[in-house]
Amino acid sequence: MKFITEHEIKFHYKQAPFKTYYLADNCRLTPEARQFLSDHRIDLTKQVLVPEAKAEEVTIPTEVTTRRNQLLYNMIRIDFYEIALLMKPVDSQFSQSLFKTAEALTNDTVDTKLVEFTNSKGFTLKQDAFKISYFHVLSQYGALIIKLAHTGSAIELLACELPQQEQQTVKQILTQLAWMMDQLMRKEK
Repeated sequence: MKFITEHEIKFHYKQAPFKTYYLADNCRLTPEARQFLSDHRIDLTKQVLVPEAKAEEVTIPTEVTTRRNQLLYNMIRIDFYEIALLMKPVDSQFSQSLFKTAEALTNDTVDTKLVEFTNSKGFTLKQDAFKISYFHVLSQYGALIIKLAHTGSAIELLACELPQQEQQTVKQILTQLAWMMDQLMRKEK
């Protein structure tokens, strides 16, 4: 019997959102996974497997997953440096905090002592916070908004696979990026 976790479902949902989740007969959902499906109004359908045609379970070696996460952290760190440079003429204080956040991202973790959070108190991170339109792309801050949206989406993808203790810090980083994006979009109006 295999248990499907919320992280697995989130990972697949972020790759391609779905309205129905097909659960194999030999699998069960964790309570968190079941709650995720409920929260997103995703139908759960049991998929009966024919006994002769057993589904093969594909396992990805831990080394591959670890290396993938290290590369993602590095890409995100580079994105933070780029955003910090683009942000410097707009908001130097936020630019400095982005430089510090970039330094906090090591090969496979976030050094929470180095992360500096600013001004986003009271701001709520929404599910589609990093969704942009051509209006935003063509705006005065278009390049910066695109980079913030790209980095935020990459961090969301990485967060699906992080241990619970790191997810709170990552959520705070995502909230900061979404807040900054929101501020730039408001300047355009």
